[in-house]
Amino acid sequence: MLNGRVFSKAIGYVGILVFGLMLIFEVCSSFVRALFGMAMIFAAGGGLLSMAWYILIARRLVRPGRSGKP
Repeated sequence: MLNGRVFSKAIGYVGILVFGLMLIFEVCSSFVRALFGMAMIFAAGGGLLSMAWYILIARRLVRPGRSGKP
């Protein structure tokens, strides 16, 4: 996604950040039970950014369909 021409680099970096935050949440909630409260902060940030990332991806994928070009 970072090297391609379909999506911007910002969308790629947001995706990396989202999945990094969700990975931290998964590891903390699975293996370190004492940090579950702090892990929920990462999950909340990752969840909100994930919704934004999906909207950015959808907008970019719909754009070629509206132009009528193959």
